[in-house]
Amino acid sequence: HGYQILAEDVVQVRATTPMQLWGLPWKFHLLPDAVRFFPELAQREAYLQTNGEWKLELELDVLYPGRAVTQAAAGRVIFLERNHDLPACLELLSAEEARARFEVIWSWDLPWPEAYEQQLETLLAQGVYRLRMDGSPDDAVALLDELVQTETT
Repeated sequence: HGYQILAEDVVQVRATTPMQLWGLPWKFHLLPDAVRFFPELAQREAYLQTNGEWKLELELDVLYPGRAVTQAAAGRVIFLERNHDLPACLELLSAEEARARFEVIWSWDLPWPEAYEQQLETLLAQGVYRLRMDGSPDDAVALLDELVQTETT
């Protein structure tokens, strides 16, 4: 498929033109039952994390050389939702719902800078999607492939 990995969860935005995204893609943590989708992980041992959860820790550059990237140009944003009761689907969110899904972590007493608002608007303008997964990574990848094909045609 040619996909690359930017981050496990948190992505930082760098205010450049064009906007750049930065991540730490080196390690991913999966629940132990992930081996049902990724049988190649069956020999891996789960480790107890500081939050009390057992996880498989994957070093991506060892498992998938060249797939981990630390920066990428900003593009469409896709929020992942797990729902085993409904079939997998990918849907474009309305501007209001997309904005509500971005979590602003701002602990200072100062107001939210206008430059940050402009960066968020740039991301929103490129399209924000919800990818609902029903437990089948193959179905989710097929939906992402379809989106990528519509972008390139």
